[in-house]
Amino acid sequence: MEHIKKNGLRILIISIACGTLDFVLQGATASLHVNNLNTIEPSMFVRIGLIYPLLIAYYWADYLIMAIIFVWIEQGLPGNRWLEGLTYGLCIGGLYLIGMYEGILILNDTVINATWVGLCDGLPIVFMGVLAGIFTGTPGVQGRYRRRLYQVPIISMLYVGGRYFSYGVLHIHSAYVAMPLGTFVWTLCQGAWIGVLYVLLRPGIKRVAPITKALFFGTVIFGLNWLMYHFFIPMMFETSIADILIRVGVDSLSVTIGAYICERRAHTA
Repeated sequence: MEHIKKNGLRILIISIACGTLDFVLQGATASLHVNNLNTIEPSMFVRIGLIYPLLIAYYWADYLIMAIIFVWIEQGLPGNRWLEGLTYGLCIGGLYLIGMYEGILILNDTVINATWVGLCDGLPIVFMGVLAGIFTGTPGVQGRYRRRLYQVPIISMLYVGGRYFSYGVLHIHSAYVAMPLGTFVWTLCQGAWIGVLYVLLRPGIKRVAPITKALFFGTVIFGLNWLMYHFFIPMMFETSIADILIRVGVDSLSVTIGAYICERRAHTA
């Protein structure tokens, strides 16, 4: 935490700059691609004209949380400063990009729009990671990532299992009945990316006990970023906050359990 306090001003400047870049990119390119989202009921914030100041505040807060998490874990990541930031940026940017494709299933979005919006988020996130690495990072630990590829399918399977529990039992908004194949493919791909994220960012977790390492990954590295990603939706459209909290909560719990299984296996290896 001392490292975060020491770099507080730099973190704030980078977060505001990259959050503003994301906001500008989304606004400047909104009319260049077709989407079907105008069929969804707009949120109260859109109707009363508060959406733009609310969105810029959201982007700043989102990038601030991303940057703080990076500074929290970067000292344990392999590589030099910019490579640490690039790795983190690609991990979180990929999480956002793949997440956008769920909108095709549940919001009737188009592939082009989901890709474009995901890139307009993902590229500033990568840029933020590189800047945070250069200006707040420390020389990384020597060595390479351990090749524990079994961790990816473990995390993925737990995520898929948790998601289908949410789909079928908790009845979160989904298309698993109307579009079963598309839902399965997206869920599996998202789970696999979360597994990759775990493998690449796990070295930055300083905790020793398997349960605390798993909790930190599932609730902080993944959970907080995933929660901030989802909070964009109720600002733009009429949707259930409870649905989002259940969705993110079960996802985080499933990923935490998967990470714990991986940590126990690594701890006893």
